[in-house]
Amino acid sequence: MCTGKDKTSDDLDPRVLFLDGLECYKKGLFSEALKRWRALNTFDPCYPNLAMFLNVCERQELSSLRDLENLDQGGLAQVPGDEVELLNSVGSAAEDFRIAMESDNREEAESVLIQLSLDRPADEQALKFLVNSYQTLSNPVKMVESANKLLQLAPFASRTYLILGRVHSYLDQPEEAISNFRKAIRLNPDGFAGYYQMGVALLALENRREASEYFHKAMKLNPKLEKVKQIASKVELDMKDLEAKILSSYEKLSEENRYPDVLYRLGVLYRKTGRLEKAFAVIEEALELNESYREARFEKARLQIELENYQQACDTLLSLIAEQEEPAGFDNVRQFLQTGYFEEASKEILRLLKLETDYGAVHIELGKEYVKAEQWEKAEDELSKGIYLSPHYPDGHHYQGLCLERRGKLESALAKFQEGLDLNPMYEDATLAAARVMLALKRNSDAKKLLKRMLAVSQGESDGISKAKALLESLL
Repeated sequence: MCTGKDKTSDDLDPRVLFLDGLECYKKGLFSEALKRWRALNTFDPCYPNLAMFLNVCERQELSSLRDLENLDQGGLAQVPGDEVELLNSVGSAAEDFRIAMESDNREEAESVLIQLSLDRPADEQALKFLVNSYQTLSNPVKMVESANKLLQLAPFASRTYLILGRVHSYLDQPEEAISNFRKAIRLNPDGFAGYYQMGVALLALENRREASEYFHKAMKLNPKLEKVKQIASKVELDMKDLEAKILSSYEKLSEENRYPDVLYRLGVLYRKTGRLEKAFAVIEEALELNESYREARFEKARLQIELENYQQACDTLLSLIAEQEEPAGFDNVRQFLQTGYFEEASKEILRLLKLETDYGAVHIELGKEYVKAEQWEKAEDELSKGIYLSPHYPDGHHYQGLCLERRGKLESALAKFQEGLDLNPMYEDATLAAARVMLALKRNSDAKKLLKRMLAVSQGESDGISKAKALLESLL
């Protein structure tokens, strides 16, 4: 709950924390940037655009950790002798794909992958190559499709679930990634990659304690890998100094102002530093002052679970459920409740109610920034992921259309602009872009109709309306 910016102590100036984080981010020091921005988020969650910076930086940090993802998985060269033909087939496709990408010929690269999928529709090595290549092409739909075919082909192989988990991690779907990594570990309890990737996925959910446990398990399996030791150590030490400093400031602030927001954030800090009883007491006080404070009620249930008061946690969470539509999967909760499994019920409700980050919107916003900076390849990558996760945002389709238009794929670009207009018929930029492409395709009549419709529904003057008028006049 955000009700405005709280007072801060002199030694924790929000602007200084933000700018320090920004400097670290520019230098590629993502972990240091996150320390400052997470601290700022705890102190002032209303700070402008902070949520977007946090999401982008977290993804950058996780991407840097995933460079160990292929360990224990082997490569194309490590295939049995009776699979030489397959190796040649995939190797040939890989070379053709590389040449096409180096020539910036994405259409040719796509045709190479289509042909390989036709030639080898049920071959593990080919499907693994397709997953990685569609990631390179920023095509999440085909990436997921290839991963699911691989699952059908090898449903009891640990490596299959590792690949599926990596796909979901790439698409910022950490819950799904964790589910697959758990299956990979069950199928291969001695595999380093499963524990390592599970740790990375848990970091995406801010579950640092459990992430640390998995990194230590990975370290035992591969003790010579120095990077894992560094990550495990960093996870344990991360944020402790800043959290202690912020906690001290909040304690001072709460002595003067016993406001619900202050108490709520103080309770969260107590929980993060392991003082569960104190956390519960201040959350209860926050709710006495504002009994409808939804975030505080959610935090109360979380604490009740950590304190093993599962039945009380169910009562708290069910009161939140009563205020909204029942989430998908609530039937499982009913079964747990009917049989008295309150621990399982409370944890399942908490998972269903957890406020998920809109990763799709974050990818789309980042893609738009890359378009403005004319970093087109990065823009296409982010926009593709954003549209896959959140297809209901008109901006994503419009900006993806701009990328396609730049590559000369006018018909495809027009289709994307029209998708944006289907979602928002008043979208001026998408209308102008669609008209521009129609003219380039010699579809002047369609462009006139589109511009006239835009002017007919316009309300007042704007830069877009002026451009539409000028463009329409040039056609008359």
